Amino acid sequence: MLLKRFFAVACFALFFSVPSIAAQIKLGVSIPSFEDRWLTILRNAMQNHAQNSDIELVFMNAENQVDMQFSHVEGFIADGVDGLIVIPVNTDATVQISDDASKAVTPLVFLNRMPINVDSLPSLQRVVLPDEQESGELQVGQVCKVLGRQGAIGIITGDISSASALMRTKDIHDVISIRPCNQLILRAEQESDWTREGGYQVMKGWLESGIELDGVVANNDEMALGAIQALKEAKVPMESIVVAGIDATPDALASMQKNELDISVYQDANAQAATAIQVVIDLLLTKIDPGGPIVTWIPFKLVVPSNLGEFTSQ
Repeated sequence: MLLKRFFAVACFALFFSVPSIAAQIKLGVSIPSFEDRWLTILRNAMQNHAQNSDIELVFMNAENQVDMQFSHVEGFIADGVDGLIVIPVNTDATVQISDDASKAVTPLVFLNRMPINVDSLPSLQRVVLPDEQESGELQVGQVCKVLGRQGAIGIITGDISSASALMRTKDIHDVISIRPCNQLILRAEQESDWTREGGYQVMKGWLESGIELDGVVANNDEMALGAIQALKEAKVPMESIVVAGIDATPDALASMQKNELDISVYQDANAQAATAIQVVIDLLLTKIDPGGPIVTWIPFKLVVPSNLGEFTSQ
């Protein structure tokens, strides 16, 4: 059973312990998009963790194209990289990546997004993930609390081809369907594309349609910040509406300092980066799959004005 193979771990102070080796380790890293703000934070975190070690990271931008990501993996393997870290463009398209890595006996870590074949990963393959169920529950639970367990909310979702968007949105529906938050009314829900402009356009459309909301719950900070931009343009007092995102990006924290964004959930890029690199190195150095947990979970943390200082100082 999948859950029996999972392992929860807090990685807030993880550092490399790579044994001394004769040559530098070279890892190929395929990123869905270099334009995505949070993925850029994660990419920078990986680079920072690797820069003082015998590890070279080669990053490739898949431009949100599955076929391009397939080509990255094939190219990395042809170039003889020692290991792979892949953030899937589409989590339904990870079987080919697994098969290619397995045939080449190249260690592979899927990072940040759950591969569809997690239950049947070949040897020398692992997954490092944020606990998306936790993120959505923390987010909408706090929205419920701030609104006094009643009011109308709108949900701005990410691209629904993403497992993260599906899980975060499901979390919202689950929480508001039961006590004590079942008095919240879901008045609007619309898919966007994870971007600030996308969130802006959704919120602008709701405002122009006369949809009245007490809260806006976005699947990430960028869309939440876009919604805030539209609200401010429409001269909606920010104290009259609760806006929540996920990721706790620097821009989101700055918005919270200005009393605009009310809620975020910290997605620990440093822990994800360090863990993914350490896991792939461990697989590389053992040569034979050591067994143990397939998935390593990285926890989220709720961010609100009262604990904002903990995150702005990081």
